[in-house]
Amino acid sequence: MLKKMEIFHERIIEMCRLTSWEYMKKKGQKMSAPKKWTIACIVLASFAIFSIAIAAEYYKLESVKRIDQNLYKTRDGLYIETQYCYHYTYGEDAVLKWEGAYGDNKIIWDDDSSCQVKRVWK
Repeated sequence: MLKKMEIFHERIIEMCRLTSWEYMKKKGQKMSAPKKWTIACIVLASFAIFSIAIAAEYYKLESVKRIDQNLYKTRDGLYIETQYCYHYTYGEDAVLKWEGAYGDNKIIWDDDSSCQVKRVWK
């Protein structure tokens, strides 16, 4: 899925980099409506930028242990600070959903419960 989005974004960038005339000439089309291509290019570029901004990354966390209230540590030495998290674990695997510093970041436990993540550091 991610690979398809990357290919889609590359094609949009290529199309927007070329002028409407060059793109249509490259594709073998007549120049009946160059303004429509320009508008379509702007709309598609906006969509591509928006879809990149909302993409989340998922990381598998192995052997997560609770160190203190709202503080967890993985086997790899990664510290995860949560907010209002009452999940007690002593070596459970989990998934970290990361949407950036100001995104909706979560740690998802094996029992499908989740906690809000404030920050992560090593």
